[in-house]
Amino acid sequence: MIGPRVLEIGCGPGWLLLDLLEAGDRAYGCDLSPRFWRQTGHRLRRRGYPDRLIGGDARALPFLATSFDTLVLTFPAPFVRDLQFWHEAARVLRPDGRLVIVEAATAEPTLWPGLFERAIGRWSGAVGGQKTQFTIGGIVAERKVVETPRGHVWLVIGEKSDYNECSP
Repeated sequence: MIGPRVLEIGCGPGWLLLDLLEAGDRAYGCDLSPRFWRQTGHRLRRRGYPDRLIGGDARALPFLATSFDTLVLTFPAPFVRDLQFWHEAARVLRPDGRLVIVEAATAEPTLWPGLFERAIGRWSGAVGGQKTQFTIGGIVAERKVVETPRGHVWLVIGEKSDYNECSP
């Protein structure tokens, strides 16, 4: 599912980025926060991965067109609701590239049992295996809930398309 050249958008503290690099992926991170640039940059340099973090806005990615096989976002910021982000994602993905967004995951059961799941389920439109498909900014995507041994994960999985339209 993950191609060899990966961009984590909104990489925050860089834990997933570090995991991708240590798994052998040619991974890069992009984040808008100077605080995360310092924190993540320091962590990556200590582990032998300098120059893998770029400061930038997800709505104006500082990369050439068709630069990446896979884009990954975990618990993304509100920019995912901005059409410009979707256009940028399509621009930097190679023609058969893939976009993976982890929107949410099952909450700790002892902390407000079920509240988070009910709220995110209503928001995402995908509960109990239901799927929601849409096309936006050159990405054909599907929002779905995936059951895991520890609970549920709300995902958006998309692929670059030849379309440049929006549909619900």
